Amino acid sequence: MPERHAGGSSSGGGSSSGSSSHSSSSSSSYHSTYSSHRTSDQPPSPEDQTIGWIVLGVVGLIIVVLWIGGQIRDANQRRADSEATQTIAAITLKDLAQMHAALDPRIPDWRQVTDLAVHHMSASDAGFGPSDNTKEVVYGYCREKQFYVYILEGSKPDNSFFADTEGYAYVPDSYDPRSCIPEYWRIVSSDYAATGWYFVTLNTNSATSAASRPTPLPQTATPTTIPSNANYF
Repeated sequence: MPERHAGGSSSGGGSSSGSSSHSSSSSSSYHSTYSSHRTSDQPPSPEDQTIGWIVLGVVGLIIVVLWIGGQIRDANQRRADSEATQTIAAITLKDLAQMHAALDPRIPDWRQVTDLAVHHMSASDAGFGPSDNTKEVVYGYCREKQFYVYILEGSKPDNSFFADTEGYAYVPDSYDPRSCIPEYWRIVSSDYAATGWYFVTLNTNSATSAASRPTPLPQTATPTTIPSNANYF
C-alpha cells in the first residue's frame, strides 16, 4: 500500500529553470558527441546485439524458472490436500464405527423419549471409554418427529474464537443439523460424514449461560394478620 509523504512546494521553484538550462546544455553536448560517432541509421554493433540476446536469455530463463516453481508448488499443494482428505476420511470412518458400536443399541430407547427436553449423558453411560475423546452425549427432539444425537468431543476446535466445542451430529430426520439442534446452541461449521451424520463445530456458551442462570422462586402471598381485638360488628 503506497504511503503518503509530506512535500513542500516553496523549495523547488527557484532551481527549476537553472536545472532545465543545464540539462538542455548537457543534452545538446551529448547529442553532438554521439552524432559524430554514428548516424541514426547505423545498425547496432555485434557487441550490442550480443548483449541484447544475453538480456533476453536471462529474462526468458527467469520466466521459465518462475513457471516451473509455480508448477511444483501447485503439485505439492494438491498432494498435501489429497493426503489431508484421505486422512480425514480414514479418521471419520473410524469415528463412525466407534459411534455405531456405542450408540446403535441405545438410540432406539432414546427415540422413545419424545418430550422436547434436552437429555445429557456422560460418555461412559453412552458406551464410550476413557480414551475415546468423548466428554458428553446429548439427545432429544428439536420438534415433533425430529430426533437428534450430538456426540461432543473432549478436543477443542481450531476456530475456538467462534466455536467452543466439536463433535458429531446424528440427525436422521433432518437434512441439516442446523435445523435440529438443542436450544441456545449454534452450529459454526458442518461437514457431511455419512447419511444422517455430520462433523460439526458448535458454540454452546449461550446454553451454558442459560443453564447457570438462577431460577426465580415463585412468589407466595403474604398472610394477613388480623388483630385480636378487631370488632366486626
